[in-house]
Amino acid sequence: MFLAKSVTVVAAIIVVIAGIAALSSRNKSSAEGVLNIDSLNDTLEDMEDALREAVLDSDLYKAQQKAEKKKLKQEAKARKKPLKG
Repeated sequence: MFLAKSVTVVAAIIVVIAGIAALSSRNKSSAEGVLNIDSLNDTLEDMEDALREAVLDSDLYKAQQKAEKKKLKQEAKARKKPLKG
């Protein structure tokens, strides 16, 4: 009988602690004055890439990825060149 009462008390304490922890974590995630901004361009580029990967043949997809990397590398090099000269 004594054991059953102590188990009930311990369970009640655990429930109260869990409730307090849940409330404190909820308040942290909804802090006022926080603004998250996501780049729409990056999101759309990721979606475009996923669509191409799903639709295109794997060899064609890899070839397009390689061409895109080469193009970006050349553009970066072109931007750096006027800065050095």
